[in-house]
Amino acid sequence: MSRDAPVTVLDYELQEEKASALGRAGRRLEAALAALERAHQPAPEVLAEARDALWCYIVQRDVLGLSTDAAFLAAYRVPQSVHMGIAVERVAPRRRWRGP
Repeated sequence: MSRDAPVTVLDYELQEEKASALGRAGRRLEAALAALERAHQPAPEVLAEARDALWCYIVQRDVLGLSTDAAFLAAYRVPQSVHMGIAVERVAPRRRWRGP
């Protein structure tokens, strides 16, 4: 498609769905962060949910070409325990080789 080609209905609908997905991911992140804030001693599941929601939101922002910077993290008031922990949550455990 050339630079001057008109936006097709499909292009519009794809952009609309990407924006909608970002909204859903943002609401999920807000809910997970609120649950984390309500918990005095957050259960590991609550923290894991917040980390997963943040990860999904960051991926969706990336799909849209938006940067993930400190301003976005500050706007959502993402605790450092959530932000720094997303890498830990995403690393798959290594399987031990048990031999033949």
